Amino acid sequence: MTAELFNTEFENTVAPLKSYLLRITASVADAEDIAHDTYLKGLEKLSTFRVGNLP
Repeated sequence: MTAELFNTEFENTVAPLKSYLLRITASVADAEDIAHDTYLKGLEKLSTFRVGNLP
């Protein structure tokens, strides 16, 4: 997966992710921080991702 494809996929899923996180945290700032941290961690680990590694 390329960084460009990762960005596109993340953009397509970030709204529902933030919504879920907001329900859990009850804080817009915390939900946004966690979503951002998730993006950064995914981008950092992108080089180890292999298609087919998902259950």
